[in-house]
Formats: sequence, structure tokens, C-alpha cells
Amino acid sequence: MWLRLVKNEVSKKLVSGNWMSLLFNLPDKMSAGNVVQLNGNDSQAVSLAINCLKNGDIIAIPTDTVYGLAVDASNSSAVASLYSVKERDISKPLAICVKNVSEIEKWGVTKDLPSGLLKSLLPGPVTILLNRKERLNPDLNPGVKKVGIRVPGTTYPFIHLVTAALGRPLALTSANLSNEPNCIYPEEFRVLWPKLGAVFVTSVKQLEETNKSREGSTIVDLSVVGNFTITRRGVAYNQTLEILKKYGLMENM
Repeated sequence: MWLRLVKNEVSKKLVSGNWMSLLFNLPDKMSAGNVVQLNGNDSQAVSLAINCLKNGDIIAIPTDTVYGLAVDASNSSAVASLYSVKERDISKPLAICVKNVSEIEKWGVTKDLPSGLLKSLLPGPVTILLNRKERLNPDLNPGVKKVGIRVPGTTYPFIHLVTAALGRPLALTSANLSNEPNCIYPEEFRVLWPKLGAVFVTSVKQLEETNKSREGSTIVDLSVVGNFTITRRGVAYNQTLEILKKYGLMENM
């Protein structure tokens, strides 16, 4: 029954609003007591997530594709921790997650994109690659001129609530060890739990029903004016391709 705020004590503290004690009264930084079941009335869970992020902790969170690991993208030490926990090659960039489509232009160059394109692609299971703007944390993907940007679909609203409450982008990657399969059940990345601030859990079957293939987002490079390149086929690939061609963009093969 670990999906139900496993410990009664933890559940009571969430209900009472005394969520901060979740992080400090447990014998280890991460235990089953830090697994929080999302139920649609998640204000306390959002507060817990924000506290974790502001403390530089990593959180596990459901997205519209697979479970993700997220940190505050402006926190350089948290970004470094994310690479360490995943055992990820530092040369592999991280994407950022923003709260809505209008936020994209703050972090990536969008001025030459066809009007309406981004709102046709997003929110949804698509990562767009754009030339990055200088305001983005220089310690996030240093030396990389582009940035991948996500606005997840609204089927899983919790990540939107967290990003909006934080007020700045999340650095986001899949919740697994590097080169291991994507996860649609929290138990599949349980080996990572001791290194996480909290694990936020949606319905057991929800991700299974929407993404049996365990595919990540489709990644589209839009950094070249008038062109696009699919750098990874993922969820909604065919739909994404149709939208790009509808807006008159030419595919780089």
C-alpha cells in the first residue's frame, strides 16, 4: 500500500499542513514515507515539491510520457546532483520544463517560428530544441547552444502546478539510471529513492494506459529558420510531423 502515503503519520502531517516535517523526521532522507499519492487536490504536495526544489533536492514526478526527475534549473549544484544520481554523462544535455507555451520565448529564440506553431505542438509530449537565450543558467548544459524545452500535456497537471509555483524552469530528465529503460511505475526506479527528496505518484495504471510503449517525448529541432529535424521519435511522432508540415517547415533528413 505504499502508493497511499505509506505511513499514517506522514498522511496526517500532509493533511494538517505540517509537510516540512516529512523531510526531517524520517531516519533517512528518502524512505517509503516520502512517496506521495496525488489525488487531484494536491496543494500540500505542491508545497512539499517546492520545498524540496528550493533546498536543491531532486523530485520524481509524473509527466505526460514517463516518470521524470526534476530539479530547479537555476540551481547549479542541484543540476550537478541530477547528473550524479542518474549516472548520466555530463555531455548529454538536460531539457527544461516551463509552465506554459508563452514562457518558451524567455528561454529559447522563437522570433522566426511560424505564428501559432508552438501552440499547435504544445502542451504535449514534444520537446522542442531552440537556440538558448543568455538568461538560462550557464551551468545548465554549458557549451551547448541549444536547449530542449517541454510543456507537458495537461493530462498530468501536477508538473504544471509545481513549475508555476516555483516561478522558473525545471531541469527535467527521465526517472531511471542512464541507459536503462524508461519507467512508468515508481517501483521501477526504487533504487533511486534514497537519493530523492520526494516521489510523487499518480494512479498505478494511468501511465501504463497512456504510454504502454514507454516512449519519451518526440524531440524536434526548430533552431534553423524554415526547417525542422526530428532528433528522436517518441510519443505523438506522426501527429507532430503533420503539424510541422502544415506550417510549411521543411524536414532536414
